[in-house]
Formats: sequence, C-alpha cells, structure tokens
Amino acid sequence: MQLDFQHDVSELAVMRRSVRTFQPRDVDAQALDACMVPLTSETALFGAETRYTAVHVKQTPIKLGTYGMVHGAKTFLTAVTSKKDLRAGFLQIGYQMEQAVLLATDCGLGACWLGGTFDKTAFWQASGTGDGEQLVIVLPIGYPGGKMRLLEHIVRGAAGSANRKPFEKLFFNAENGTPLSEQAAGAFSVPLSCVRLAPSAVNKQPWRLLLSQTSVAFYLDRGKEQANAAESDIRYVDLGIAMCHFEAGALQAGLSGSWDFQNPGFSAPASYEFIAAWKLSQNKS
Repeated sequence: MQLDFQHDVSELAVMRRSVRTFQPRDVDAQALDACMVPLTSETALFGAETRYTAVHVKQTPIKLGTYGMVHGAKTFLTAVTSKKDLRAGFLQIGYQMEQAVLLATDCGLGACWLGGTFDKTAFWQASGTGDGEQLVIVLPIGYPGGKMRLLEHIVRGAAGSANRKPFEKLFFNAENGTPLSEQAAGAFSVPLSCVRLAPSAVNKQPWRLLLSQTSVAFYLDRGKEQANAAESDIRYVDLGIAMCHFEAGALQAGLSGSWDFQNPGFSAPASYEFIAAWKLSQNKS
C-alpha cells in the first residue's frame, strides 16, 4: 500500500463517517480518478478476481434505488467478485475499497458502505455483473450534504455508529491472551487505533487481533458459531477494511512489514477464524 494522503491516517479514521446525504452535483473527475487508484489488480492482496465500476446516475437509463437510504448521490462505485472464491473476494473488496474511502475523505468527499440496502437488480445491470460473479458492495460517493436527514439519525442510532468497542475488547497479547490497553500497545498504538475506528456492518467490529513483538494476527470472531463463516459473509468485508486501516496506520507510524497468510499458531479462542498476519520487518544490521 502506497497512498499519498494530505492528512495523517489517524486523522482520516476520525474524520471518516458514513455519508448518506449528498449535494446534488457531480464529483470532480480528477478526484474520482484519484479515489479509484487502489482499485486495481496491483493491490489485489488476496488474489481474488474483483472489479470495480463507477456508475454515474445521469449516464445510465436504469433507476438506481437505495430504498431511501441515500439521497442526492450522483455517482456510485460498485464492487463485484468472481464466485470462484467468495471469501477471498469479500476480504479483498474490503481492503481495496476502504483505501478509496480514505482517499475520498482526504479530499473532502463522503461515502457510505452499502452491503444490501440497494436495488440489487438495478445495480447488477448497471455494474454488468455476470452469471459467474456476485455484486458485493455499492458505495455512493460525492460531496456531503448539509444536515443529516431523520432517516440517517435513525440508522446511525440503531447501528450505534458513534460507539466503538474499547481497546481491551479488540486487541490481545498473543502470549497470554490478556487484553491490551492503548498504552500497552506501544509502537502499535497508532495502527490499532485506526483499526478500532474502522467501519463495519451495523458497527459489529467483528475483528480480534493477537499481538506478539513481531506479528499481528487478524481473526474473525464468530461468536457462538461453531463452524467457519459462510464464504459470502459480509464480515469478511469488515476484516478487509480493518486490515486496510492497520496497514495505513502502520505506515504512518513508520512500521515496516508485510502480510502473511500462514497461521502463526497463536493460542486463540475456538470462535476465532484466522484471516491473516502482519509481520514486522526485521532490521538488518
């Protein structure tokens, strides 16, 4: 990940919010192109066959409905993945599209993740989704409007969007499983703070991280579920988003590392499904 932000990622994580009401004007073409830079095969961390399309309302004859959830948006980004490996596709979409969201926030645009509250038939057609593909996410993007509508207040209140789980509920010492405070996180405090503020479906924050001195393992907490989540579980998108926030925060903090998909073997609860590990690069003497 090499993105050129004007603001620190830790600032962007605070600034970012789900925008559902937009000014009725077109998004600047250069700004939109800049936001879509990460949506290429070069950033395809999970090797999935994903593709992204900018759908402009005035350029399509299809009525693009969002059941009243979004008002005034003139442009939508759609995320489609091959059905060959839905788990990898969902993770990759979260990882790549959140980079676009952070870039949008950085240049004064707003966006909102939609995983289901949109007219699937209309957006399926507008995005050109094929028989072997699945439309996963629709992301309205544009200039934030004025006051939030009553529906927005209701949605944000129901999801608890202003609330985040405390550090100690999300991040743990890999050696003994004890909860980590922000102070105890040391050099990892910035990327972990960025993860804590990452968006997720109905603000569930399903990620759990186990930290050693050289590695950070990401898990999906399935809760009371016994088996792995379904391949098309929207929580995989959430985990991809969390990974994006962590990596961007690590770069801000001057930490160098890379992703590894081999389970480090930490002692984790049975409800944790391993996703990936970020390994700190060792300085060569």
